[in-house]
Amino acid sequence: MRAWAQLLRAHAALTRRFSSDLLGEHGLTLNDYEVLLHLAHAPERRLRPVDLAESILLTPSGITRLVGGLELAGISTAHRAPVTRASATPS
Repeated sequence: MRAWAQLLRAHAALTRRFSSDLLGEHGLTLNDYEVLLHLAHAPERRLRPVDLAESILLTPSGITRLVGGLELAGISTAHRAPVTRASATPS
């Protein structure tokens, strides 16, 4: 039990450090970085929002907000499907 608690504390400390460094140096959150990492390794660098949300454990509305922020920052572009905006594919 003690080892598990130490692992959780170490994880929390590293996460805080990485998050602080990413935000300070690049203006990105860990979730931003994880989305960009998944997109970089996806075929044609595109994923459906539902697949992206599932891969980083965010809700569909959470991924919509996150990708919207990356779009506003000029870091990512959403490619809209011709029929519906709901099937836009961020890249």
